[in-house]
Amino acid sequence: MQILSVNVGQPKTVIWEGRSVSTGIFKSSVDGAVQIHKLGMDGDGQAEPKYHGGIEKAVYAYPNEYREYWIKTLGRDDIAYGMFGENLSTTGWQDSDMYIGDHWQFGEAVLMPLQPRIPCFKVGLRFNDASVTPKFIEARKYGTYFQIIQEGEVKAGDTIQRIKRSEYDLTVQDVVDAYVLKDKDQKKLQGLLDIPIFPDDLKTHFRRFLK
Repeated sequence: MQILSVNVGQPKTVIWEGRSVSTGIFKSSVDGAVQIHKLGMDGDGQAEPKYHGGIEKAVYAYPNEYREYWIKTLGRDDIAYGMFGENLSTTGWQDSDMYIGDHWQFGEAVLMPLQPRIPCFKVGLRFNDASVTPKFIEARKYGTYFQIIQEGEVKAGDTIQRIKRSEYDLTVQDVVDAYVLKDKDQKKLQGLLDIPIFPDDLKTHFRRFLK
């Protein structure tokens, strides 16, 4: 498991479908080490802190395995690192490997997976193709948001390893599936609601589907 690229960017305003949109999804690969803090990374910013960034969404990582899927599926050769708005482009894991509450070492930093990135129209904006957003939702390859346990520097080439297994048996992929699939697994829904560290906004969303 390895970091392939570290990506940051500041919010910018663009015209999308006839209206002005402020977004932080435009991330670019940077050379050298970047410091991770409790609220994010040096040189990075979010346009809408309500939906991105903060304690529970400090760093977003996206597996290169997913990126390769999109290169093939969309038939595009311009999908660079950072294209999905991720801070860390990685390889060797997927959302199904990330148990909520795990501790993972990324370079010097220790990160805890908490939730997936729930896609919105800005994925289509970044690709300059509105049809990408529904495809992204349906594919269920969302990537993971992390809370910071230990601050530290990260850089391309750093190894990634789990240093503490969570006491909970539900993964970020379980959250994605619970969010997207019509046939909800009631046991997993209740399990997510029973995790104290699971984000309150997602708990509110999932309570509606409990039978």
